Amino acid sequence: MSKLVNKATRWKGFLAHVTETCDPDTPSVITDVITAKAAVHDTRALPGILANLDHRNLLSKEHFVDGGYLSVALKQQVARVRGVGLVGPIRAKSTRRSRKGNVFHRDDAFAIDWDA
Repeated sequence: MSKLVNKATRWKGFLAHVTETCDPDTPSVITDVITAKAAVHDTRALPGILANLDHRNLLSKEHFVDGGYLSVALKQQVARVRGVGLVGPIRAKSTRRSRKGNVFHRDDAFAIDWDA
């Protein structure tokens, strides 16, 4: 929920971040739930989520996330610090240069030969 005040958007409320198992041969079980203020970006919540799971010995080798939780820098940091591989879509760049079209886009400039 947001409220418009003096031409500025101010967020009120909270987001729930839910972690659950996703093993194909077992039932899904919720292993962690945290709340954060609505204006806090998902990437800032992820270190706390992983710390909670690690503290309870529930940290897995791979952690599947949506695009809001993932950046290249965070993917590298989590692998280095926690030994966990983050799996999910990397957000597209939204810098001024990328909007002008004068940078390489990973989807357009490179083709990966998966079979090779």
